[in-house]
Amino acid sequence: CGSTVEIITVNVGGVPFLRGDANADGTVFPIVDALFILEFGFVNGPVPPCRDAADVDGNNEVFPIIDALYLLSYGFTGGALPPEPGPLVCGADPDDDALDCLAPICP
Repeated sequence: CGSTVEIITVNVGGVPFLRGDANADGTVFPIVDALFILEFGFVNGPVPPCRDAADVDGNNEVFPIIDALYLLSYGFTGGALPPEPGPLVCGADPDDDALDCLAPICP
């Protein structure tokens, strides 16, 4: 009575994605994907189809500023490569986490 149930989809390494491909277009474009993440976080933009992909730093949470900056740093200043599966090869998430990836987004 009056309680709510939260349904969590766990991606146990099953749905392939590119880490950083926040808009799910099949390619990681640092500026485009970083803007998508920021729009989601701050101006009521669309929810990323694969939140694992928008979790650019792989910490199992989407923090728009942090993930966008991580992606821009990787793309333009020689920053660290995003964690597995990375932005270059489609793969599954190696972590058990509560982030969802509703459908494969790899080309």
